[in-house]
Amino acid sequence: MDEPLVQVWAAAADLESLAADVDRATLGLDIAIADAIAAERDVTEIRAAANLTEVEFQDRIDAARDRAVLME
Repeated sequence: MDEPLVQVWAAAADLESLAADVDRATLGLDIAIADAIAAERDVTEIRAAANLTEVEFQDRIDAARDRAVLME
């Protein structure tokens, strides 16, 4: 394989690895948010701790609910 294709392959592999890391971190955040909500912590404090906008926070809650429904 010539050098330019090796670079493309390596960059694609790096990106795929980073995407998997982001997926794991996002799942961890969703679980932490759900746990904090279950512990009856203030939603505004949870959102601030997660450093999310209101829309981003609602997206995370919706994703967690969707995942919970799929796991039933």
